[in-house]
This record gives sequence, C-alpha cells and structure tokens, in this order.
Amino acid sequence: GKENCRDVCQAPPEPPLCEAGQLNIIVISKMLFDAATSHMNSIDPLVKQQFQGQYLANAIAAGGMPKYVCDSLCDIFADDEDVMRAVGIQILKDRIAEGIAVDADDQYVRVIKRYDPSYQIPANQTTEEIMKSINSNSTSSGGCYVATAVYGSYDCPQVWTLRRFRDYTLAETWYGRAFIRTYYAISPTLVKWFGHTEWFKNMWKGKLDRMVANLNAEGVEDTPYEDRNW
Repeated sequence: GKENCRDVCQAPPEPPLCEAGQLNIIVISKMLFDAATSHMNSIDPLVKQQFQGQYLANAIAAGGMPKYVCDSLCDIFADDEDVMRAVGIQILKDRIAEGIAVDADDQYVRVIKRYDPSYQIPANQTTEEIMKSINSNSTSSGGCYVATAVYGSYDCPQVWTLRRFRDYTLAETWYGRAFIRTYYAISPTLVKWFGHTEWFKNMWKGKLDRMVANLNAEGVEDTPYEDRNW
C-alpha cells in the first residue's frame, strides 16, 4: 500500500564516509593535482612565461584596489554619514596604518576628522617621515631588490654595474631619483611575494643581462662598489 510505496520510493540514507572513501578522495585529489602539474609542465616555456608575467601584472593591479576603494569613499560617500560611520572611517584608518604617506591636509585625513575630530596620524606616517625613510634605504645595501633576487647577491659584478648606473646616472636627475624612490616603494613587496620563485627570476634575468651588457659596453664598471650617498 502507501507505506510499501513510501518505503520503495524513499531514497536510502547515505552511508557515513568510511576510511576507504576517505582514501579514494585522497587518491583522486592527487590524480587531479598530478594532471594539472603535468599540463603546466608541458606548456611551451614562452607561453608559460607570458602567463606568469600577466599573473604578476594582475597581482600588481590588485594591489591598487585598496587605494581605489578609499578614493571612492572620499569622492562619493564622504557626505554619507551612515556609510562613513559604519565602515568608511575604519577603512580609511586601516589604509593609512598600512604605511601610506599622509599629511594633515590629506583627503583621507580630512574625511576622517569630519567624523572623528580626535584622530591623529600614526607616528612616522607623515610624508616627510616616510620620504626620510625611503632616502635612507636608497643609499643602503637594501637596494636593487629585483637584481639581488635574480643574481643571488647584492655584491656581484652584475649588481655592482646596476648600482653604479643608479648612483651616477639615474640619481643625477630629479626624475631619475623619483624613479628610484618609486622602485624602492614597490620592489620589496614584489620580491617578498615572488623573489623565491624560478619563473620570477627567469622573467627578469634576460632583461637584466642585456641591460648589464649594454652598460658594460658603455663603460660602466663591474668591479666591487660601495654605494654613493645622494
């Protein structure tokens, strides 16, 4: 009758995942991982390098998203008290705390102070203090981050060449110094994320080798070098 039909039509409960089932999941997962690894290894090296370069470009672009969000908060939602008090002010404060350079008249600070008049810029976060830190780092052995990652040492012929080019060519002009400071603001993070990977080193090594060869041909020495203060 109805009870028999219900018994027949009703799906039986799923059995608990047994040890054999767990083992099968592990085996299947390993098979999928091995297949993906094999496929990646079979890709033409040039295509792989292009893909990895695009991945790096996307990662850099993603790094700009926090600034876009904060700029939008200031430009679009600064007068919306509900939005700013709910999430906006804390987002702006967190952004400043990450290490960006700001001053008392900075847009982020002005918006924060509208809703939190007691807000103070964190110590060492003013533009003046951060630029002092960048200038200090730019004349120390902490520079040439990418080249050091590629060649494995800050003191080797290739990096000596690049350091001379930095100090005696780039640093001689205001726009060259601006480039150096921008480089020092970005490259440590890139090296921290990707400097240990072979694809990152391979992507840069050919470019740096050609640049070093051209500089050497123009007379830039590759002998031991002490950084110049500028």
